[in-house]
Amino acid sequence: MMFYRLGGMVSWCAASVYGRPDWDHKYDRAEVSENTQFEIVICPKSRWHQRQGARIGQLIVRLPSLRLGDCVWTWHSDCLVTDRTRRLIEEAGFTGVRFDAVEVEEVRGHPLEAAPRLWELAVTGTAGKAHPDSGIRVLQTCEACGMVKYSSFRNGIRSTKRSGTARTSS
Repeated sequence: MMFYRLGGMVSWCAASVYGRPDWDHKYDRAEVSENTQFEIVICPKSRWHQRQGARIGQLIVRLPSLRLGDCVWTWHSDCLVTDRTRRLIEEAGFTGVRFDAVEVEEVRGHPLEAAPRLWELAVTGTAGKAHPDSGIRVLQTCEACGMVKYSSFRNGIRSTKRSGTARTSS
């Protein structure tokens, strides 16, 4: 069984010890429009729990140019894909994802009619709970607002060899 990891530019740039990936230099991020609406979570018990919640309605973006890769990332780590990429993912039989239409509000320096159709790649599946050996645990929960904070992993991800194939375990 194969597993894939998709991460936004922020996660690659912040976590990579080898520098930024090539596509980070080649393609700019899309901007989430101020017309995109989000719910605001206000906790009745703690002002420290106030945060931006789930998006309400469709994602609206502004593109920096027509030069796009297969995946377009926003500063919010939204993953946007082209029609071609969506088709390839669907033909490959991926599960645990859905595609939501994205509204392109502007393409800098180009007429709006030139904008490609984009889809938000929304992850619907989970990998389940973290294994106890990972060291990940719940640090804090708030029944009033639903906030849950987790620790980071203690033991990291290690690679082991079995039957001549590399596997990742956590």
